[in-house]
Amino acid sequence: MIKKLLSVILVGVFALAMLSGCGKKQDLTPILGDWIYEQNDTIYTNGDPGDFFTEVAMVLVRADGTFSAHWTFEDYDHEGIVKIEYEEYSDGSKVPMYSFYENGNEFWFSCPCEQEDPDIFVIGQEGLERLTRNMGQG
Repeated sequence: MIKKLLSVILVGVFALAMLSGCGKKQDLTPILGDWIYEQNDTIYTNGDPGDFFTEVAMVLVRADGTFSAHWTFEDYDHEGIVKIEYEEYSDGSKVPMYSFYENGNEFWFSCPCEQEDPDIFVIGQEGLERLTRNMGQG
């Protein structure tokens, strides 16, 4: 009787954890495709960056977890991998991040998996860099 009760309680706790997102599986689907890597080249206005972004590179994220980037104004290409990692904050909360690594192990940048706009992934807390979905490609 006690074993059965404990079993029901454990199943209930597991179900609550799944509903709250604790066990939610993250994947690369939202970030797959063609992106424009942009940098904000304006001065802060009242503490906020302006809305003027310059295209710096074209980035392709593939389903196998690899990416390639071609720099717009330089003859420079590179490739790497995208991993899902968790950034832990001082309060103990963890946020899933898409982390980009050049050549497999050199950190390039990361951005939170969950964004307000699914077509814009803000890089860093200041919002001075971002990936914008390339709507011009089919």
